[in-house]
Amino acid sequence: VQETDTTISNEEARTILSYLLSVNQISTQFNSKCQITNLEREAMVMNIIQASNILNVSTKTKHLAIQYFDNVLLNIKIEKSSAWLIAYLCLFIAAKFEGEVNEGMIHYKINLRRSVLLSESQLLKVEGQLLNSIGWNVSQVTAPEILKVLLAVLNIDLNTANEQIQEAERILDICIINSQILPYNSFIWACSALLMALELHPHEQLKESLEQEIHTESYGKYYTQ
Repeated sequence: VQETDTTISNEEARTILSYLLSVNQISTQFNSKCQITNLEREAMVMNIIQASNILNVSTKTKHLAIQYFDNVLLNIKIEKSSAWLIAYLCLFIAAKFEGEVNEGMIHYKINLRRSVLLSESQLLKVEGQLLNSIGWNVSQVTAPEILKVLLAVLNIDLNTANEQIQEAERILDICIINSQILPYNSFIWACSALLMALELHPHEQLKESLEQEIHTESYGKYYTQ
């Protein structure tokens, strides 16, 4: 898509969605390596969301940071006392990858470094360890990304569905806090959020188009979930 033209056709969107689904890894529940409970994890995710709002980063960066944090929890043992530091560092890594490191974030990181009495090089070493723990898989698929492409696939005028789309995005921001959704992938989150939004704010054309789409053979393995 050219920078001057952000529109894409239904077929182009379908190709992109097919690719995103092929690389979208299904999350798993926390295993024995995880040293924090679901409630503690949810508190850390809330910290990431609050910091994201303060630092004015995009929704994608916020969701990406939370996925990094969850992947770290699944792959290495961490102490409860250091979970908050790892949560914030995941946000910084996501902001770097998305090119959203602003002046406020730089000052925030300086204050963070001072609070834990670590030098810049020591903090960078911790970032490297976190990246190693997730296999340097920084380009992950987020639910808001899936939602945008899914909407482009549907054959409707999206200008008539602003209320439903905003509601679905709000639902995604809320549900990512809940550890119970971790076993499901981003496509399922996006579809479920949109269906819930349509229950709250009916839009017959959007609902009909969405249900026709997710009933196709391409999404058969996801539909029951």
